[in-house]
Amino acid sequence: MVIFCVFIHFLSGNSEKPKNTACIGYIFCQADIKRKGVFFMKNTIKIVGIIAFVAIIGLLITGCDLFKDDEFPSEFRGTWERDYSSVYTNTLTFTSNTIKDSTQSFYWDLKSVSGNNYTLNTGSTTYTIFIKYENGNLNFGADNTSGEHDWQGRWRKR
Repeated sequence: MVIFCVFIHFLSGNSEKPKNTACIGYIFCQADIKRKGVFFMKNTIKIVGIIAFVAIIGLLITGCDLFKDDEFPSEFRGTWERDYSSVYTNTLTFTSNTIKDSTQSFYWDLKSVSGNNYTLNTGSTTYTIFIKYENGNLNFGADNTSGEHDWQGRWRKR
């Protein structure tokens, strides 16, 4: 704290060695800081605040998705069926942030996206699956399930 006070003392424009370096309060040091130094600190704080405000406004104007939840790409939205012969006839319906398997009574909620890895959640189960959109089809990676709930493979838009 003493070093901070000495630094503030020199910012005030006073090149003399401070007489008393004991700090009082948040920024001020005894009587060593002259009005000029206080003025400098108040202006510096104002400038930093203005820069932060302008940066936030700039991000909001440019449409930066700072507060946007993860969503499936628009190409995923709609109903999909398996693109190969299978005994399973279930379909998958994608919205912006859910998947509904036609054979299940619940929705898979999208929790996060990292590249082509999508983390889904049903409330009791969290599950990460690889999904890639290629040539108008969805390709699902291995998913450690079996039967009709095994989404691995290629799916086409219905």
